[in-house]
Amino acid sequence: MIKILKVEKNSIAYDLDIKKGDFLVSINKKLPEDKLEYLYFDSLNKLNVIIQNADGEQTIFKIKKDSEEKLGLELQGFDDINTKWCRNKCMFCFIDQLPKNMRKTLYVKDDDWRLSFVSANYVTLTNLTPAQIKRIITQKVSPLYVSVHATNEKIRKQMLGIKESMPILRLLKKLTRHKIIVHCQIVLCPGINDGAVLTKTIKELLKCGKNMKSIAVVPVGLTKYRASLPQIKPVNKECAKKTLQIINKYSEKYFPKRGEHSVFGSDELYLRAEENLPSYSYYGEFYQLGNGVGILAKFQKEFIDAMNDITVEPKASSYTIVTGVSAFNFMTDLAKMFSEKFPTVNVNVVKIINNFFGESVTVAGLLTGGDILGQISSFLCNKNIILPRCMLRETQAVFLDDMTLDEFKTSINKKVYISGETGDSLVDILIGKGGENAWKNR
Repeated sequence: MIKILKVEKNSIAYDLDIKKGDFLVSINKKLPEDKLEYLYFDSLNKLNVIIQNADGEQTIFKIKKDSEEKLGLELQGFDDINTKWCRNKCMFCFIDQLPKNMRKTLYVKDDDWRLSFVSANYVTLTNLTPAQIKRIITQKVSPLYVSVHATNEKIRKQMLGIKESMPILRLLKKLTRHKIIVHCQIVLCPGINDGAVLTKTIKELLKCGKNMKSIAVVPVGLTKYRASLPQIKPVNKECAKKTLQIINKYSEKYFPKRGEHSVFGSDELYLRAEENLPSYSYYGEFYQLGNGVGILAKFQKEFIDAMNDITVEPKASSYTIVTGVSAFNFMTDLAKMFSEKFPTVNVNVVKIINNFFGESVTVAGLLTGGDILGQISSFLCNKNIILPRCMLRETQAVFLDDMTLDEFKTSINKKVYISGETGDSLVDILIGKGGENAWKNR
């Protein structure tokens, strides 16, 4: 049984005189395991609910309702999903490559299929039980985001650091056959799952049908803290180019059949290959945006559209945009484009080397406040500094090294703006209309 902490006013439970302090015994002959399962039951049209009061008396309620109508119960222990800890020992796990003594939340390793559905977290599905597979299928928990890496089981187990698991291809075929939408990622490790292995993986995943909605290939991220970990080669220009050839081949081959592209390289892969990014339209519904796929194309379109909507010449001003090594050329092109169209606004871009994690980590989102402060003085910077929102924690204005944004502002002694994750938010700053509280808007 689960204790009822609150009954929402004017809800179905309220009208049935279910009270705070009563106990939920079951819904449709089952006690919900977690909040996600309770929400599934709450979406059904017919419910058979058993409630027990404080005196131990049980009452059966047979309820017919619209799917939008809510039962209205707040249950004890159902505020959040208690995360399942990852049991794998992935050779490329970024968390295992973190230095010691950082904040505890950075070391959390989840592998929970429920968070895959709720938050689009990528999971391996290696810890699924038959009962959980049945629940996913029965309750139509879709979409799911799955880390595959290879359909060759020997290689997959090597990469995940496990000895036993259900064959991933068999599991994915079962899920997609039962209309579960799946988005997959492949972390590319040169010499392990690239080349012929990657080709086989993509081909076999695509054969799962249209419910295998998208596949993203992302280069492995390697920090300098790998002394006790398996050796992995970084993805260099040549490897990135060959990988994009494979991706483009199967993306185009299956496009007529699917009506959309299904296989993507991450933006980072194009930057390492020094190749032009695909157009905005190539990415369709941007299924893999959270995996770094299509972010730059989307940002560029939003930036240009917003820039073209400006009808009044901006006031004279000057800005310096701070970014990482990989996006430097991209951001420089946008800055030049803006300054050429609006000569009253001077915009330059500086790139910061990641000394904290190592120079092989080149994305802006993994830069620390300390690295920025330690290097920015060597550049000729304007009085206004623009930082991307991705450098700060999701819920707080704090960098990865625990430096606060206020501490950063005090140390740099310049006006600091935070650009949101869309191109128009950067344009707003450049024309004097935004950036003061953008760190809150993610």
